[in-house]
Amino acid sequence: MTRYELLKQWMKERNVSFVWLAAQLGIKETPLRRMLMQDRIPTKRHAQLVRIGIPEDMLPPGIDLTSRRPVMVPMLDADGRILQVLPERHDSTME
Repeated sequence: MTRYELLKQWMKERNVSFVWLAAQLGIKETPLRRMLMQDRIPTKRHAQLVRIGIPEDMLPPGIDLTSRRPVMVPMLDADGRILQVLPERHDSTME
């Protein structure tokens, strides 16, 4: 059985529905189901589910992802046309 199937069985044995669980997290049922089928979930959601009583071994690991793409900032010419797009910088030289 997959981790997700084990979780569904555990929930059924304890009469816990996805609708109820989603309500406890303040989200809808479909995003909750999708999240629980993923390889990882946000640490905030993982902690919430563990506090509710879901066994950790039935949950995807809690891992926060950083943005994969840097924020891009366009450089415009005097007429407002885009010359090029550069990644936004966050260092002390720009202050």
